[in-house]
Amino acid sequence: MIKLQHNSALFIAPVFLLLPLTTQSTPAKASTAPIEIYDAKDLGKIGREYPLNGTYQQKADIVVTKDYQSIGNDTHPFTGEYYGQCRTISGLSNCFIDTLKGSIRNLHFTGANITSQNTTGLAACVVDDTGTVSNIRAKDVHILTNGDKNYAGIGGGLVKGTVGNTTAVNSRVETRGASAHVGIGGGRLKERLATPRR
Repeated sequence: MIKLQHNSALFIAPVFLLLPLTTQSTPAKASTAPIEIYDAKDLGKIGREYPLNGTYQQKADIVVTKDYQSIGNDTHPFTGEYYGQCRTISGLSNCFIDTLKGSIRNLHFTGANITSQNTTGLAACVVDDTGTVSNIRAKDVHILTNGDKNYAGIGGGLVKGTVGNTTAVNSRVETRGASAHVGIGGGRLKERLATPRR
């Protein structure tokens, strides 16, 4: 309050201070930058030290050893995104991903030699209903399955989801099992229909 005096009378006038308003900002959303994959050691961390639902970018060509284990499994599928950046993974002796409910895009494979007693694919053993494999290139790849209903393919052994734009050069996919199917995109394609057949 400020006291003003005028003609011997005392007046009290209120004074209002205007202060700048401060707003509390909401915290910035955590950045979900892709995890960069440079070598076989980084690749081996997916599903072990790195999350199965992460986003990954391959930054260099990678050579794996025969000890490489597929990413995920049927009870813990890969639900993330893997962007190959048109880089190459060489030397696989098993599926890159066991069960895929996420996506693999723009990835090249060379020199894979896979022999299995189970359904097997190069990009994924099983591309589940929400899984997507796209823009895959395989060169000098050999896949062989043995046993009944053990499907084999480049995109996926068993495909319930989506496989598109798969190229195979100087590659072979085969099976020696009864009721087993092979293909470049997928060994067995499970049909999903919007409405039931009549």
